[in-house]
Amino acid sequence: MMRKLLYALSVFTLLLLLIVVLVPFMVDLNAYQARYVPIIEQALNRKVTLKDLRLTLFPRLGVHVTEFTVMDDPLFTQEPFARLASLDVGVRLGPLLRGRIEIGEIIMRDPSIMVRKNSLGLLNVATLGKKVPAPATKPTEPAAPTSGGQLQVLSFLAVDRLSVTNGRLSYRDGASIPAAEYTVEKFEVLLQGVGLGLTPVVHVSGVLQPLSLPLKIDGTLGPIQENFAIGVFVFDVVLGKAVIEVKGSALAGDVRFSASAPQIETTDFPIALPLTKALQLKNLHLMGEAKDSSITISAIDALIPLGKDTATITGSLIGGEARL
Repeated sequence: MMRKLLYALSVFTLLLLLIVVLVPFMVDLNAYQARYVPIIEQALNRKVTLKDLRLTLFPRLGVHVTEFTVMDDPLFTQEPFARLASLDVGVRLGPLLRGRIEIGEIIMRDPSIMVRKNSLGLLNVATLGKKVPAPATKPTEPAAPTSGGQLQVLSFLAVDRLSVTNGRLSYRDGASIPAAEYTVEKFEVLLQGVGLGLTPVVHVSGVLQPLSLPLKIDGTLGPIQENFAIGVFVFDVVLGKAVIEVKGSALAGDVRFSASAPQIETTDFPIALPLTKALQLKNLHLMGEAKDSSITISAIDALIPLGKDTATITGSLIGGEARL
């Protein structure tokens, strides 16, 4: 009797393992691309393609996507805006059994993202998720709210853990002469607790090129509000040898920030400065604002050691013009 029971359990276990292995291949999720890809395209306001979509049961229940591509705004280029070698989305089993989808983890591997600024000073990310409003049939009627699509995206991106491995983030400034380009290579990101009303914990690391500066960012941002607004963000930024504390908020497309560093050298700045030799700044404090694809430094305060003495530098940087 015991032998028969053990035999039955062995057969059952073998069948269960066989189902776990074969089910992802038996369920063809690619047949549903025509239904779900347009939803993603509408939310991002971008053309989206993917090579393969399949179910996964191990190590987590979810979906595996191969070669996911988001195209750029056609007003900028016909090239990809973002590419992923693979994307894994894991869902929680408990809520799924109750008919509710809750994302536990998102893993992005080998992403490549290109942020562009054109000669008019417009960024390609400015139109990400935005729609051109249709002409109103009755001008006297109030316009309908446009935040619904953004709220849907935020709800979809509610996730316990989001990680990015071996990424490449590039920024190309076509408004400068000559055109400038900066890239963060070996880009790693870890976000924990992402969603509306939550305050995610952020970790970012990489190498800023062409300056070969190590970059590390740790901090929090949130709570995340409607229209992607961020009440408060607080980051500790390590750039080269400099340690910088950055605080601020991002509301209605207006980013206001302050930064302070006990000591920083001009060689750690991510932009080329018209200096004949490197300078060391102490007790650096600055305040600024980023809006409409431009950055304004409204106040700068720092000390420059000059042998046994020090010089105080105060001023601002508005519209590319330094006022000291």
